[in-house]
Amino acid sequence: MKDSRFAHLPLAAVIAVLIMFGMPMLARLQPKQEDDYWRRVRPVTYPASGRVLYEEEPVVDAIVVFHTTVEATGYSYSAVGTTDVEGRFWLRTFNDGYGAAAGRHQITVQKMVPTGRIIEGTAYEGGPEFPGFPGEPEMVSALPERFADTTTSGLFTTVKNDVENSFVIRLTKESPPEARSAGISR
Repeated sequence: MKDSRFAHLPLAAVIAVLIMFGMPMLARLQPKQEDDYWRRVRPVTYPASGRVLYEEEPVVDAIVVFHTTVEATGYSYSAVGTTDVEGRFWLRTFNDGYGAAAGRHQITVQKMVPTGRIIEGTAYEGGPEFPGFPGEPEMVSALPERFADTTTSGLFTTVKNDVENSFVIRLTKESPPEARSAGISR
């Protein structure tokens, strides 16, 4: 019986050949960017940033979310940022770029902090029990709860394509008046 020609090749050489020819073939199976429906319907994003102040003090480690629905497609998008030590944030809508879609946005701001207590049980109702798992840390909002919900925050603004989209979000203990861009300035 005659040995195969490939039996004498080192395993690394065989793997290298498979990678050299296999990877380009796999890459061709991926949809081209223009064929990807979700990339086609993505709105253009524009750089957007700002600062969050609570009672005129910077809010550190808060999550800022700009929520919008693009009329052309009817899809909703969220641009998210986290505040730094000066209360500054930079919004990001998609993995590959910064910014937010142009248009009117409702804004939510949330900062959760641990109380130091542990809630016994699992992370979600009906979840598995883990022996020795002490439970979840109890978290509370460091800001008034109303700012964490689009229906109660009273915060909204407009992201535009032809201006610098830099916002100052001023949060207060008192409820904002109805139907105005509460606490948002450029």
